[in-house]
Amino acid sequence: MTINHSVVIKDVAANIANLSDEAKEKITNDMLSMAGSEILRLLEDSTYDVYRKMFSDTEYENYVGDYDRSKEFHELNENERKLKKLEMAEAYLVLYYLIPALKELEDTVSMSRRQQFGEGEIHASPIRDLILQRQQYYNEAVLICNKISEESSIFIISSNNI
Repeated sequence: MTINHSVVIKDVAANIANLSDEAKEKITNDMLSMAGSEILRLLEDSTYDVYRKMFSDTEYENYVGDYDRSKEFHELNENERKLKKLEMAEAYLVLYYLIPALKELEDTVSMSRRQQFGEGEIHASPIRDLILQRQQYYNEAVLICNKISEESSIFIISSNNI
């Protein structure tokens, strides 16, 4: 079973931010590449290499066995938890790059908080809020990567996983 890394990261990002299908479609290969490049920078090369190898047929089951992304975090074994954290870190980076693509930004000092049309309303987000949200996504990715880097080894292959 080949696991498509891009599909997994898009799905995780969509779940974290509750993205609509339309918003999820705006995640480009360039955004995925930038997120991958940044997670590589945040992690040691060997850690990132092991993480990426987990998406190939031969390596995946050696590291996590029958990893089920629908399991709750407390139900995951140690290796599955580490994989889930790394997927989340990369997804946070994708969201960091996605935010500008989701909003139409005006080059003004401020934006109105609310606009009405007919019976509907649009609540615009001030640019400051978008910048803060982007930074929160980035900071979360950095925290996860720092924690993973502090651990002695990224993945421990147990005899029952080989």
